[in-house]
Amino acid sequence: MISIISPLVILDQKLFETTKQFLLDIRAGLLPGDEIIIVDNGSTVDMTELIKMCDIYVKIPKPIGYGGAMNIGAKISKADYIIFANNDMRVGPDWAQQTLEKFNSDPKIGIVSCHGQHMIPSTGTAFNGIFWAVRKEVIAQIGYFDILYPREGDDSDFCLRAVAAGWEINTAEFFYEHPERKSTHNQVSFDKLLEGSLQWKCKKFHEKWGFNEINWYREGLKLRNNNI
Repeated sequence: MISIISPLVILDQKLFETTKQFLLDIRAGLLPGDEIIIVDNGSTVDMTELIKMCDIYVKIPKPIGYGGAMNIGAKISKADYIIFANNDMRVGPDWAQQTLEKFNSDPKIGIVSCHGQHMIPSTGTAFNGIFWAVRKEVIAQIGYFDILYPREGDDSDFCLRAVAAGWEINTAEFFYEHPERKSTHNQVSFDKLLEGSLQWKCKKFHEKWGFNEINWYREGLKLRNNNI
């Protein structure tokens, strides 16, 4: 079983329409029993139409950040595989098949992402944070997202912990495109939603780990080799 989890912060009609197409793309690859979980993290538009397009809808009274929203969705999910996805992208209908085939090829693979240009440099692996899947047993072993990141660092932190715990990261080959880099389409408005929150005043990746985020994969291997 697969759960798609997407935290939405929709502040304008343009992103609303983009999200509708995203949900149609996702649904085309799912099988009966799979589910789409939307965690509404502060949208200001009418969400009625999108609610009908998902299987589970959770409305957060006050924005809690990417990691916090993902944690809520992951805790709700009963699936063996969880996909964390940006809602401003397109995917081909074979995305689920290709992702599951990659997982099935090696039980040590704990994380599978889409493969494309936007790879994190200097990691030694290809990981794309806009659309990636994780085995539920990885979460059971290393825990959920660290919520003390405002807008970035939480997925790198999670993946670093997974690599340090001995899990492998790989990619699946399927069509995708991501024309937008800011999922809110209005970063200034989104920042205002977070001002004064715990997430806004939180630590940075370097403050937690002592090295730059760009090096998370390499440093994770060092932690693994040191049995930490």
